[in-house]
Amino acid sequence: CDRGLRVVVQVEPETSRARVERVKALYDRVAADYDHSYLDPVSAAENAVVFRTLTGMLPIGRTVDFGCGTGLFLSWMMPPPDLYVGIDVSAGMLAQARRKYPEYEFRQAGLEGLAAVPYGSIDTVVALFGVLSYLPDPGRFFGLAYRALRPGGRILAMAYGPPHAGCKVLAAAGLPDPRRRLTSGELGGLACAYAFDAEELYGLRGPTRYLPDRLAARLIPFEARTLGALWPDLGAFLVLRARRL
Repeated sequence: CDRGLRVVVQVEPETSRARVERVKALYDRVAADYDHSYLDPVSAAENAVVFRTLTGMLPIGRTVDFGCGTGLFLSWMMPPPDLYVGIDVSAGMLAQARRKYPEYEFRQAGLEGLAAVPYGSIDTVVALFGVLSYLPDPGRFFGLAYRALRPGGRILAMAYGPPHAGCKVLAAAGLPDPRRRLTSGELGGLACAYAFDAEELYGLRGPTRYLPDRLAARLIPFEARTLGALWPDLGAFLVLRARRL
């Protein structure tokens, strides 16, 4: 990428602590029902696409799962417990993760948890689905991930794309969604600005949003490889795989 490119992503006016507390309170309220809301075939197809990308990063080595929620990453990858740390701001979401995966380490924290990871000690950092969209300054995530990763280490980072309509679990509970939506240019530009080399950037769940669920689930993998790669901003989710330089 062009290292001289200046990327401007607006920092939310809300203070970092206030935003973290707001997101934490919202997800604490829906944690008990969260997993049940994603048992549908469309969610399964979306997950399969993302984790196919992750399997292309094997071996993942020591991993920080930032915004780990109830443990989606572990439901697919299952690294050795001593090579994994999950970080999330929500005590409720972490309670679900600990119940399902008691042998793994989870820490309740926001970006300060990523900042506490020793320099150059991690092989992979993941931030799945909407994690970056709840940060007041997504650029700080890339800076801290760069610090935690060894040279050549990788990230898989996701954000809500321009068409994203909001978290369906929060919507079902009648709660506001304080998300932000990023463009592919903003997401890729932030990675570039913090000395990551983008290896793959695609949109997930584009026009299949308008199809019946069962048909959409069948087409989502094909859509991600084709339309999602050509026009990422059509996707409700953006998926970035990048390597630390």
